[in-house]
Amino acid sequence: MIFTRIEVDNYGVFRGRHVLDLRPMKSNSLQKPIILFGGKNGSGKTTLFEAVRLCLYGSSFQGRKLPKPTYHNYLRQRVHRSLEGSSTTTTSVSVEFNYAQAGHVERYLVKRSWTCDDKQTMETLEVCQNGALLRDVDEEQWQDFLMELIPLGVSKLFFFDGEQIQNLAEDEA
Repeated sequence: MIFTRIEVDNYGVFRGRHVLDLRPMKSNSLQKPIILFGGKNGSGKTTLFEAVRLCLYGSSFQGRKLPKPTYHNYLRQRVHRSLEGSSTTTTSVSVEFNYAQAGHVERYLVKRSWTCDDKQTMETLEVCQNGALLRDVDEEQWQDFLMELIPLGVSKLFFFDGEQIQNLAEDEA
């Protein structure tokens, strides 16, 4: 599996739409499939990783399924707020990746968006395969399909920050 693009729109510290092209680059005929994000504290690195996990796993992004009120409250907190305190009402995160299985590569686009008002949070999930909505799986099962395609435990292997590496290095166990 290779992540090719991440898009966040009004998510956390990211105001407006931000698209990150993650396609591996070639340099001197060598492919470079590892992407590193660097920046100062508070610049959005951990927020970006969290956004990807949220996009793929929904209410289970933290490793366990959150109760609906807790999850919706979390979604509200991730809506971008300006320095003046105003916020937008719609937020989204999209992740695009190539997934190889049995020698065949499929391109997936997963988009999770939500709209918040004073009373409720409305969330939508879209899963596209090779440019069209996923048709082999009922829409109600899209989240289960994603969890099976990319198990939650596997994501810990490719999304981690320097603090996690430091904790692993210092862990006496």
